[in-house]
Amino acid sequence: MSRTTKVTPEAIAAAVVEIERGGNKPTVQAVQTICHGSTDVVTKGLKSFLELRESARASLRDSGVFEAFDVLCSEFHRHVQTVTVEGDRRIEDGLQKIGPTLAERDLAVAAQREAEAASLTLRTEVMHLRSELQHRDSLVAQSRTAQILSSEQARLAGVELTKCQVVLQQTQLQLKEKKREIKDTLRRTEEAVFQQRLACEGQLLLKRELAAKEVELRNSRNGWLEMTGAFESKGLQAVQSGAPETADNETPSLSVQSSEVTSLRAQVDRLTEKNKALADELQMALDLMGEQTQKIRGRDGQTIDIDVSA
Repeated sequence: MSRTTKVTPEAIAAAVVEIERGGNKPTVQAVQTICHGSTDVVTKGLKSFLELRESARASLRDSGVFEAFDVLCSEFHRHVQTVTVEGDRRIEDGLQKIGPTLAERDLAVAAQREAEAASLTLRTEVMHLRSELQHRDSLVAQSRTAQILSSEQARLAGVELTKCQVVLQQTQLQLKEKKREIKDTLRRTEEAVFQQRLACEGQLLLKRELAAKEVELRNSRNGWLEMTGAFESKGLQAVQSGAPETADNETPSLSVQSSEVTSLRAQVDRLTEKNKALADELQMALDLMGEQTQKIRGRDGQTIDIDVSA
């Protein structure tokens, strides 16, 4: 406890009384109470004690213990002064000893604060490094994930490429088949055109022949009518004259010519029907060839436009 501890004068007076009761052997608590008090407090306490002593002298003057009490009080006053001086000296020594210790303590506190600042900076750097490591681990994980996804996409792309190659091969086969069909259609169309041309030429020849036969038949019919008229006139004359009718050995065979004309007409009709059938087939071929683009649909629903105009 320092000298500035508040000790009341009443406590000093009580300590003096306790010292008085203890004789030449004061108690430790009473001495500590007096030593811990300030000079003013001790002085006031002593004054209080002296006042008590003066008030007690009147009652103790006749008792015979006054002289002993006076000696005790003088001894106590001397002891208090000695303790006070020794306390001041010890305080000064303590301050001189504590001075370097306080400087060292200040240095130690400054060093501790610097160490704490360095530790805080180090912790901050460690946290930053941990954050960077976590970020790097995240980037590595993302890179691995992207690599796995890229490998999977490459595998899927390879599968799709294989499918596309299969579809392309099938499409090429279908294209070859369609080209072959187109070539066959062209060949059949050319044959149909050739047959139609031949039929047209035959029909034209038959028409010409029919026209010639009709002209010949017309001429024969006219001749027959003329001959019939002549015969009729001759028969009439023979009847009138009573002569027998002459034989008709030189009359043209009209029935034969009529059958030939009927046969020619039947051939013309047959050729006309055949020509019509060839015309229908040619029209279908032309309609088929008129479509310049055919759509071939693969197995996967893909549509490929194929130009067959070439």
